Amino acid sequence: MSKLVFDESGNPEILKNGNAVFGYRARAHADALVQKFKDFPTTIALTPPELGRFDRFGNRFLKKLLIQARTNAISFAKGAPNGQCFFFLIFGIDLGLHIDPLVDAVSPVFLQIIDPDLDNLHHSLHVYPWHALFERMEKGGGGVFVTIDEPIDIVMNQIQRVVTEHNPAAFDGTKIFTYGDPERAQAVAQSLLLNAPLMYLPGFMLDETLMMKNSYLNLHNPPNRIFVRTEEPVLSTPVFVVGAGPSLDDDLDFIKKHADSAIIITTGTAIRSMLVNGIVPDFHVEMENIHVFSSINQLAREFDLSPVCLVTTTSIEPHIVPFFDNVIYYFREGISPHPLYCRNERQSLRVSGPLVVNASFSLALDIGASEIYMLGTDFGSRGDGLDHARDNVLFTDNAIVGYTRKYETRVPANFEGQFFASEDFLSGLKVIRETIAFFGADRRIVNCSNGARVEGAKPIRSGELQLKGSPEAKRHDLTRVSERTVVMDSDWFRASWNESRLIEEIERFVTRAKELLGNPDAYTDLRYLLAFMELTNRTVEYTMADSKLALNSSAAAIIVMFRGTLDSILICVRHYLGRIDDHDKRRLLGSFIANELAGILDEMRDMALATINDPSAILPAKAGGDWEKEDFVQEAYYTWGNVSRNADCPCGSGKRYKHCHGQLS
Repeated sequence: MSKLVFDESGNPEILKNGNAVFGYRARAHADALVQKFKDFPTTIALTPPELGRFDRFGNRFLKKLLIQARTNAISFAKGAPNGQCFFFLIFGIDLGLHIDPLVDAVSPVFLQIIDPDLDNLHHSLHVYPWHALFERMEKGGGGVFVTIDEPIDIVMNQIQRVVTEHNPAAFDGTKIFTYGDPERAQAVAQSLLLNAPLMYLPGFMLDETLMMKNSYLNLHNPPNRIFVRTEEPVLSTPVFVVGAGPSLDDDLDFIKKHADSAIIITTGTAIRSMLVNGIVPDFHVEMENIHVFSSINQLAREFDLSPVCLVTTTSIEPHIVPFFDNVIYYFREGISPHPLYCRNERQSLRVSGPLVVNASFSLALDIGASEIYMLGTDFGSRGDGLDHARDNVLFTDNAIVGYTRKYETRVPANFEGQFFASEDFLSGLKVIRETIAFFGADRRIVNCSNGARVEGAKPIRSGELQLKGSPEAKRHDLTRVSERTVVMDSDWFRASWNESRLIEEIERFVTRAKELLGNPDAYTDLRYLLAFMELTNRTVEYTMADSKLALNSSAAAIIVMFRGTLDSILICVRHYLGRIDDHDKRRLLGSFIANELAGILDEMRDMALATINDPSAILPAKAGGDWEKEDFVQEAYYTWGNVSRNADCPCGSGKRYKHCHGQLS
């Protein structure tokens, strides 16, 4: 505990164990640290965006931007971007005397202050005018966030949330000031650099339009059952979350033994391992918007899927839905159909990605599981080439193989030995840790998988477990889950899908976007990032009224449809514009950017309008065999077929295939 005191001159001081922390010179101490920061600021500088990492619009834009720079002899400085920063992190509150001088010096749009010591926050309330800070930041179009959590993962999640919910394109150049707790600040700074790509995981226009079409086709013939989650652990039956990892083979006997007394949730391709071994899951979770048909089609030829309840996002590939007699949809947050159809926040999973196993785990939480057992949820490979259980559909004849993962990052193993994760599995692993930290405190969560360690889940081998449960309790709990669903009827669907309203919102968005981003003067400072944040106000998607989401938010749906691609383009703009020292060169490149974005927005408008005018125009069902021309998706390299190593990469980067996506094949 600490105590706030004042000397005879009114100077504040904090006493800890009777000792003055600042020697009654708190203001001088703060001023000295602020001056040190001004002289040697800590700034996050991201690596240059890579050609080939974006979609058809982003790759082409970046390619042309770099050509424009070379043609006009525009050079880019090394290190951090110059000028104003968008996000500013301050570690330590103490008395708050350092905050105003820092804001004066940095002029951030968003300020996030991290300090788990509540005594400091309490003392500052008597010394520092917080209300004035909040008013000042709000007036500038931004805001203030105070994080009091202690675990590094949770602090990282809070920072990431602020960035992604406001303007991920502006993360480059984030500044960090350390007043107190330097070890925590350093750990977070290192984690931010390592996890920088997670700050902006943009969805692409193609994905969004495809998910809008899929949702239309899945929902346009009501009635449809809609999932409703519970926030509390209300089920007495153990719940198994079954992944497709290789360690699943070791747990099949355990799962079969308890199949009558445990609720079984299968994840993606894990379902075949269950069915081959005579285990029928209660719920099966799918998430992908394309190329799911082949595996489900083969399953339906081999097995009876009628007892299995498919729990899936509305954006699932529509070709697979008819294979299941029992389907429950949930609205996946963060994608364009969500604000269009969703009526209540509880109609979404709390965590619906990035991997399908994250959705399966969230489903276990959201149906009210008190005990969750993870089996086959390996999140990678032991380096022996095996990354799926032996009965997986990937090992069958005519299986459609998507991209091949590279397991290059060593992660802690759940039991022993070495374990390796791929880039996407690292993301999923990080998210499942955060899910447990935020939502799993009142649950028993056990990881039986012989794969990656999952923080927050107790590692226990399945053979060491003694489970309670009964067939009667399972039937009762499954009935409770089913009765909690609601029905989307024709009125609900018609109120949501309104073509004229959607077309009007597309035209409105593009007109406004061209006014803001097609203006060369916007690129002389950070006005373009502020304008983009205002245009794509991410909180509009989650506007709450009487605990219900805003119904029929066509405007929010269109914002989500466009913003992922625009995020990726503005990531490039922020990086390169922020590293031009010559004012005239910056204006020259700004004019080019404005002109290019105006043209891209016209193309995106045409793509969006085509989606609304003909939502049934989707990719054909692919049952197996080689990838054909009709399967080609510019954003999915595994559909390109045989590309010559010296040919231009089909992604549109302008690089030769062998120097671009050919390295991934």
